[in-house]
Amino acid sequence: MLLYSILISLVMVVPGDLVISEIMYNPDGPTLGADDQYEWIELCNIGTAPLQLGGMMLSDGGNQLFLESYILEPLFRVVVAADGVSFAEA
Repeated sequence: MLLYSILISLVMVVPGDLVISEIMYNPDGPTLGADDQYEWIELCNIGTAPLQLGGMMLSDGGNQLFLESYILEPLFRVVVAADGVSFAEA
C-alpha cells in the first residue's frame, strides 16, 4: 500500500514528536473507485513546538511521497492523502 512508514530527513525534530495517528491503507466501497487513490494517513504533532513537514518523505518501500512545506502546530493533526483531489471529492 502507498503510505506505511515515514522517514524524517533533514528536519530538526525530537524523536516521537511526530506520530502517525491514523491510517487508511485499503479503503473499499463501490463509490470510491480504485483503492490506491483514496489511501491516507493522519499525522499528529504531540510535541510542544511547531514542526516543518517540508522535506519529509512517506514511503511504503515501493512508492515515495515528499511532503511540501507545511507547519504542523503542537497538538494539531493533518491528513496526507495519496491523491488529494480524489480524497477531497470522496
